[in-house]
Order: sequence, then structure tokens, then C-alpha cells
Amino acid sequence: MKKTLLSIGSLLVLSMGAFAQSTPRTVLFEHFTQASCGPCASANPSINNYLTGTSLNIVQINYQVAWPGYDPMNEHNTTEPAARVTMYDVTGVPNSVIDGNVFNGAPIGFSGGWTNTTFVNRAADSTEFIVNVNGYLNDALDSVFVTMKVKASDAVSGTFKAYLSVIEKEINFVTAPGSNGEKDFHNVMKKMLPNQNGTALASTSWAVNDSVVITQSWKLANVYNKGRLSVVGWVQKSDKEVMQAGEAEIALPAGLIAADLGVTKNHTDPLNYCGTAFVPKLRVKNNSSIAVDTFQISYTLNNGTPVVENRYAVISAGGTYNHTFPTITLSQGINTISYSVNTDEDNTSDLAVSNNSTETSTFFIAKSIASSPSFTESFETPIIPNMFHDNPNNIEALIASDASGFGQSGRSFVWLNFSNANGTKSSLIWDKMDFSIGYKHIIFSRAYAQYQSENDKLEVFASANCGESWVSVYSKAGSNLKTANATTSFFVPTSTQWQKDTVDLGIFNGESELMIKFTGTSNFGNNLWIDDINLEENLAYGVKESIISSLELYPNPTQGDVNLSFNLEKSENVTVQLFDALGKAVLNTNLGTKIGNVKHQLDLSNYNSGIYFVNIVAGGNTISKKVTLK
Repeated sequence: MKKTLLSIGSLLVLSMGAFAQSTPRTVLFEHFTQASCGPCASANPSINNYLTGTSLNIVQINYQVAWPGYDPMNEHNTTEPAARVTMYDVTGVPNSVIDGNVFNGAPIGFSGGWTNTTFVNRAADSTEFIVNVNGYLNDALDSVFVTMKVKASDAVSGTFKAYLSVIEKEINFVTAPGSNGEKDFHNVMKKMLPNQNGTALASTSWAVNDSVVITQSWKLANVYNKGRLSVVGWVQKSDKEVMQAGEAEIALPAGLIAADLGVTKNHTDPLNYCGTAFVPKLRVKNNSSIAVDTFQISYTLNNGTPVVENRYAVISAGGTYNHTFPTITLSQGINTISYSVNTDEDNTSDLAVSNNSTETSTFFIAKSIASSPSFTESFETPIIPNMFHDNPNNIEALIASDASGFGQSGRSFVWLNFSNANGTKSSLIWDKMDFSIGYKHIIFSRAYAQYQSENDKLEVFASANCGESWVSVYSKAGSNLKTANATTSFFVPTSTQWQKDTVDLGIFNGESELMIKFTGTSNFGNNLWIDDINLEENLAYGVKESIISSLELYPNPTQGDVNLSFNLEKSENVTVQLFDALGKAVLNTNLGTKIGNVKHQLDLSNYNSGIYFVNIVAGGNTISKKVTLK
């Protein structure tokens, strides 16, 4: 598939380059972001996931800029990020620059943003330089000393500069320092050495093995954690192209050990989307080679005041410590709890540097939507007021302004399966709906193209017990889901590449608190878009009533055999599905192409007694009924 084909291509290019005595490239990724930039908060986790998951050699520097709001990391160094902003003519954040002039624009997941292909192609382009950097922290723990060696592996000409930057690999805040909710920041530029102007390389004509060594130092200022510093060095041409880059961790003084405590959640997630009582629990792991006896643990709920406890307990090297906080109450809507552990520099005489760790969990507590004959979600605002995006795999899925249903509005929701790993999924879960006031349908628009022949999937489920179990009411994948021809390009639908689907929810008549969720599952194919989800008593928007009607099940209750009878308005392929009370599919039978009055008999004698749901699926329409097996 995509990644396999790209890998083969890159190997071919590298092999050809080897005959020219050139050097494999380490790509420099410069990213401009800010702690009060809303789109940055959605972009940065995806970027971090990509960089930690790729096998390519990529070095990242994040510049915290001065706008659009408050950012303490920018206040520590305003001049040097501003110089890079000017150099690349950056006018908004988030903004990514790859190797200086190879790419300059939006990050992955945004319209026109970079993709894996951007990096693969650049990494396959060999270079004429070798860059080696190293650095160390002095015994007083107040200064770093770095060295950069630049060597030509092939003859090359041009006007070049060498740049050095000290970065802090990870900065963790207990509460978000800006207004966008971000608490964890990666590869933050702290200081450029000697400054933003770099060091001009005297030679404009390099022969093979020509080299130069640059040494710099910096007295630390505004460093959050001395144990997480690295040095990045790169050679940049006058046309802004980055020729080669390198990175090395800044070493601690000999004999000194940095404490390394990690925190993970140890709580039990709520059983459903209605219970509000919650017990925060965490587990602290000592990843150090020495014991730790003093540390601080805390949690923060919904960016409120941190609940902090100082603990005096010995955690041996490699050992763990479990802690339970008092029960708290979750609010309706989205709840975010962040756990944190911090070491203290005075834990032991051997401990030179503190380390800390955080972990965040998100829960959704559903609220009831007022009784209404209709309800609509068109994704026209960045925040979905009555839906929760449950994203356990942290996949790429977002509200996008690149396309909308039939081109009638400004935004839609998209699962970016072009880059999402096979089997990963996320769900949009609606608040509780009142179905006691009348019969309803769901109408929604979708757009999807396969990459080649993949089976990315869209499903719709309903739950009458706050999400403890779900009943499938709609499922399409691959060629049955597509609305456009397969394409190996990043799929963004035109206004004519959308279709409407109708889902019958008649079996839930009388339920006063029904929840509905849309689940997108990736097969590493291409992007899946949805828009204009309408819940209505009477169909509108020019969509006809379902082509399936008059579904009858008899006898009901049954002791085994149940007869199905329904009417099909036009010739369509028909599938009969059976789900148990927990929403698990237990039967899927294709009846072939049918029209008119259709009869079929189901034999349920081999199933356990209980409640089941029968779905009839034909031509993008689904009709369902409940059956009881004695």
C-alpha cells in the first residue's frame, strides 16, 4: 500500500546516490507554534505522533512565537524565534518548514499540509555534508558547551551558514500556560548559538573531506528541566535550503544521575456516559537506577486548581507507587483529568536533575437534549456543542474547512484514513435524545474514496443504556461506502462526490434517553467525510422516504423460527443482519437482489434467549425491529 510503495522508492533513490559518494540526509523540521493558538493544540499531538512513529531521520525544532496570545516560553526568548519567522515569512501558526525551502506551510491534517510523502521524498535526496554535534552540561549545572563538526562528503559549492540551537525535548505544565489547553510541549528552542545569525562558513567551494569545527557555550536561562536538553546543528545555504542536520542529547556530568519518574493512570474509566462519581488513581514508576524518596503528585480536573500532595515514600529503582485520591464528581460534557508527578532535586545526594511526567484522560458525561422533532449537526463551528469525539487511538480526525456536504456550507468532519493506521478508529457520540415524542430517522451526507481497494468503514450505533451496549443501525465499508473513484491522492471531495444516507430508528420509539454514535474505522485507505447529520420525525432536504417499508416479524416473541416480511420499493441487494442486546453482530445474510414484497425465515433456535435486533439493509437504507427469543 502507500507506505510500502514509498519505502521501495526511497531505497532505490538512496542506492543510486551511494555511487556518487553522497550522504544520507537527516531532515530538519522547523515548526512554528504558540501556547494560545487554538489550531496548534489540535495539530501538535498529530505531529508528535508522526515524528515518534516514523523510521526516517528527522530533527525537530519548535519555535514558540509571540502571537496570537500569551506564551511564557516565547517570553524567555522573543528575538530568535522572531528572526526565524522573518526568515521564512511566517504569517500564521501552526506553520511547518521542512529543510528550509522544501516545504513551508500548514502541518499534516490541514489543507495543503505536509504528508509522510513530503518527508520520504526529502529523506531520499542525499546530501554533500556530514554534520556531527555533541554537548555536555558542566559540573555546576549552569552552562552547556557544544561542538559542531561540518565535513564535506562530496564536492559542493555555495554560500553556507552553520546554525546551533539548544532545545528542551519536553516541557510539561500542570496547568496549560496559554489559552489553548496545551500542557505538553516538545523540542522547544531555548537558545541559538551564538545567536539567530548563525556562523558563516568561510569556504564557498568544498572538496571531499574539507571540514570545520565550531564550538559554542551558553549559560542556562529559563530551562525547565536540565535533564532534557539536546543540541541541534544544521548547515543552511543562502537560498534557505538546509543541506544537513544533526542532533545529540546534552550529557550530564559524570557520576550524576537524573531522576526519572513516570506517571500512568490507574483508575477505572466510568462504566457509561451518565455516571458522575469518579475516583482518581495514578501509578508512579521510578525509571531511575537509584531509589527516590520524595516526590509530588497531583491531578487537575478541567483545568481547575491542581490537587497536590507531597509524598515521602521510598520507590526503589524500577519500582512503582500507587495512589488513590478522594472521589470527585464529573460534570456533564467533556471532562479532562491530568495526572502529574514531579521529583525534587534534593531527593538524594546523587540526584542532580529533576524529571517529571504527566498523563491525561478524557471522559464524556452525556446531557439530555431538549425534546424536539428535529436536530441537526452541520459542523460549522470548531467545537461540536452536542457531540463528543471519542478518540482512544488518537487518530487524525477533525472538523475541516476543505469541503462540505454537496458544497452547501463551510465545514465538515473527516477521518484522515490516508494516514491513520489500519484498525484505528474514533467515534462521534451524540448527547442523549428523547425518542418518546415520535418516530425518527437519521439523514446524513458522506463522501469517501478508496486509495486502491481498502475497506475503511463507517458505522452508526444507538444505545438506550448510556453507552454500556450499542446496537448497530448502519454499516458500510470499502466499495459499498465509496462515493468517488479510488485515488492515490489525498481525497478531498468535490460538491458532486457526496451521497445522502437514511437510517431508520423506529425500533427505539419510546426511549427517552437514546444515544447515537458515528464510528470511522481506518483500513489505511483514504479520507472519509461526513456532514449535515439530521435527526427528524419527517424526512426533509429532498430525501425520499426509505425504500424499505412494512417490516413485520412474526411470531414475536418466538421460540425459534421468525418470519420476516417487508416491502422493497425498487430492485436492490438486500442484507439481513442480527445483533444481540450488547450490539454484537451474530448473523449477516445476503438475500441477493430483491423487489416488491420480500419474505424470509430466520432460525434463532441455536441462540440464547434474550432481546435481538433485526436490520434490513438495502440501497443505503436500513430498517430495524426488535425480536424477543424465549
